[in-house]
Amino acid sequence: MDRGTQHTATALIDAVRERTTAARVAEAAAFVAVGDWASAHSVGRGGG
Repeated sequence: MDRGTQHTATALIDAVRERTTAARVAEAAAFVAVGDWASAHSVGRGGG
């Protein structure tokens, strides 16, 4: 693999990692938000 191809591949891998990390962060935030919403709207469980 020449340097240009290696650089391109590395940049692509880095971009995929960044998107994967961002997706995981968003998923975790959504999970927490849904949990908070469910807690606030649970009938008979101290919420809603």
